[in-house]
Amino acid sequence: MANPGPTRKSVAFASPKETKAKIAPAAAPFWILTSVTSMKARIRLAPWCFSILVKMGLREVAVGRGEDIAADARKLGACRYLDANKENAADALNGMGGAKAILTTTGNSAAIAALMPALAPEGHLVVLGVGKDPLPVSTGYLVGAQRGIIGSITGSPFENEKTLDFSVLTGVRPMIETMPLERAAEAVQK
Repeated sequence: MANPGPTRKSVAFASPKETKAKIAPAAAPFWILTSVTSMKARIRLAPWCFSILVKMGLREVAVGRGEDIAADARKLGACRYLDANKENAADALNGMGGAKAILTTTGNSAAIAALMPALAPEGHLVVLGVGKDPLPVSTGYLVGAQRGIIGSITGSPFENEKTLDFSVLTGVRPMIETMPLERAAEAVQK
């Protein structure tokens, strides 16, 4: 039997509506753990994650609340945007075969828990946002399908250098929005 080659896996990226600019988080590089065919690859990603994931051959799906961030998600490389206010994002992701990784910048435990049913076997939830409420998860859900949860805030200088090296090699560039100084307060709110 011929090897069909690598398959495209789904990666969901969740961003709360109130952090529109966090589709490409300005402050935090982070880890994605994902599976490409049978090999697991641990890849260090920076704020321009969608562009890097495209270069890796992954299919990215952005999940948010409201249509105001859909265009930005697509511009950054998401193949699809799911508005959690209009559809059940976990059901939609499962319809695409599930997510090998879910990256979330929200600290809202309820929003994160709503996406967890879409996490495929051997998939990983990467939590970048900090919240005060505990994340409800069953140990059987994790162990039974070898799923994992990772929290990340920052990386080492070495990891950041490797991210930049990968970005240069693959032509990935950050998306930068500039604003005049008199609109500084507005820029900070984004």
